[in-house]
Amino acid sequence: MHKRRRLGRFLYWFFLLVCPLVMTACAPSASDVQVLVDGQVWQETVSSPESGLAVTVSLGDRVLLSLPFGETHTIRILQPGVGENTLQLTEDAVSMAEADCPGQDCIQMGTVTRENLDIRPLGGFIICLPHRLTVEVHDSHSEAQP
Repeated sequence: MHKRRRLGRFLYWFFLLVCPLVMTACAPSASDVQVLVDGQVWQETVSSPESGLAVTVSLGDRVLLSLPFGETHTIRILQPGVGENTLQLTEDAVSMAEADCPGQDCIQMGTVTRENLDIRPLGGFIICLPHRLTVEVHDSHSEAQP
């Protein structure tokens, strides 16, 4: 159990500190990325929730969108020449439903819920490293990590 906890802490800090640096250096330009929310092109950069939990989607160091946790949406992020990710947001969970990246690690990270937010090794993060995409479920009063 102790080794598992240490591994979880290592992975948490690795993804929190190292991955954003790597993703920032390689992120495509914002004009190349298309975000679809429920099949409609997302026009806003951020829709800040007033209180409670929020779901923030970032590409490298740029926040693509932020929505209140608990709303039901299907979000597709299309990066020409890089790949595509599909997020599923439900009333009580966030998960990476589809991705065309090798390894599918982001899908295997599982579902983030209110109940498992504090006990998951990566907390509220779902990360697709090949596509430089970060999804974070966090308290809307705290600033999301890009």
